Amino acid sequence: MSQEKKKMTFLSEAISFEAIKVALRQNDKGFLLSLSVHPDDIPEELIRDFVGARYAIAMVRVGDDERPLRRNKPNSFVQTAGILARDLQFQQWCCDQYGAENSEDGAAEVIHHVCQIESRSELATNTSAQSMLMDLRRSFEEWKKS
Repeated sequence: MSQEKKKMTFLSEAISFEAIKVALRQNDKGFLLSLSVHPDDIPEELIRDFVGARYAIAMVRVGDDERPLRRNKPNSFVQTAGILARDLQFQQWCCDQYGAENSEDGAAEVIHHVCQIESRSELATNTSAQSMLMDLRRSFEEWKKS
């Protein structure tokens, strides 16, 4: 079965509810995640499933404002910039789009220029630069698709 068909099957069979993480332990088989679910929120299907039933889980952390919290860790932007600069296709794209040298250094210069930073480490805390990096990556990904 293709990945897309699996996703569609999972989505059509999904149950959703709000829960609070109350414990996380580790044993020889993996991690044990304990969730607290309000009695009004627990789906009946979940109650009826046998102990030991297997699930595919997708979770979104929710903030006090009831909106999803962003999961991007600041250092992931630093890593993304490094990965992009080493990508040979990205290097070629930077050469074609920005006239940069077709090299890792040339790609890094484009990242620095577009994100208005002097060092990749600034991406760990500079939210404006993070946004510009994601826009740059999106443009690159669109170019790859064309």
